[in-house]
Amino acid sequence: RLRSYGLPAGRIRRIAHGPLEGSSVVVPRREPAQEGAARPVDILLFGRIKPYKGADLLLQAAAAMRRDLLQQARIHIVGQPFMDLGPLHTIVRDAGIEANVLIEPRFVSDAEVGQLLAAADIVVLPYRDIDASGVLMTAISAGVPIVATRVGLFAELLEDGKHGRVIPVNDHLALARALEELVQSSELRARIGRQVRALRDALPTWSSIAQD
Repeated sequence: RLRSYGLPAGRIRRIAHGPLEGSSVVVPRREPAQEGAARPVDILLFGRIKPYKGADLLLQAAAAMRRDLLQQARIHIVGQPFMDLGPLHTIVRDAGIEANVLIEPRFVSDAEVGQLLAAADIVVLPYRDIDASGVLMTAISAGVPIVATRVGLFAELLEDGKHGRVIPVNDHLALARALEELVQSSELRARIGRQVRALRDALPTWSSIAQD
């Protein structure tokens, strides 16, 4: 991207993005939702709500999910909006999925991020475009199964089937199938969560990044 702006390759140096963890993220995790349990599987999209982040794709995917599996889940979109949310509410209303969707258009403090991730069973990142992502690094630090599009740092760090699912951009049906797979198996979510935590432990520390 920088080269496309005309910056010579010799003037570009690439450094790693370290894990974002601290008191606001590293919190006691509750037990994953079990199949048939009263608590729904929490599917979280958090951070600033902008068009490129694909909240509309997540809602379209929810509408395309098998209803028996959607009934076991809660789609939770929370963050400060930087777009008109009317089209999102229209998707929810037209699909008749109001009971399984929670949209909270508000600022999320750093102190609350850990609480959101502690409650989440799956983090969804259906972005249309991205370079690096602090939200991704926060989700990795929390050891949460991740469903993300095959762009930027998502494609570089996440392995499909190991850390969750890496899906094509703008493909809400692929997103729906990925969510169905994770919702219906607490064992799969637990296994993937362990592998995400292993990825977290393999990332370079900020101290090593600073020394580089």
